[in-house]
Amino acid sequence: MVKTHEINLSIELFNSFADRNYIILDNSELNIQKSDYILFRQTISAKGEEVPTDLFRMTQVQDIIEDSGLKEGYVLINVNKL
Repeated sequence: MVKTHEINLSIELFNSFADRNYIILDNSELNIQKSDYILFRQTISAKGEEVPTDLFRMTQVQDIIEDSGLKEGYVLINVNKL
């Protein structure tokens, strides 16, 4: 079953992700699968709280790579930007 995940990224991470089609994430709690959708939202920290901005990026997971070089639970996720 295809799911949609929402992930908040800081301004720096969101901007660096804009130039590539992959991201490394801790997938132990998210349980992201191939063909799932991920909505990445840019957030800013204001008084210790994450506040979403008006920038977002909708993607679909193309491939998930688990590698021994990554920390346990982390995966490299290749996405198609929609």
